[in-house]
Amino acid sequence: MATMIPTMKFVGAKLRRLREERFVSQRDLAKRAEVSPTTILHLETGDNPNPRLSTVRKIAEALGIDPNELVERD
Repeated sequence: MATMIPTMKFVGAKLRRLREERFVSQRDLAKRAEVSPTTILHLETGDNPNPRLSTVRKIAEALGIDPNELVERD
């Protein structure tokens, strides 16, 4: 019997909602998280559905949230 390993999916729409609720622009969030504005754009639009864990952590810290809020578990 095979063991199922849970997977996580980054949720770009959730990132956008959380960012907008805090009245933070993509550029400001990128600066706070020390990532490029293009990274934020690609995450929010789903062009990068599998970001590095370090990137998720940086963004979550910049938003003041737990990184788990940005992912869904299968």
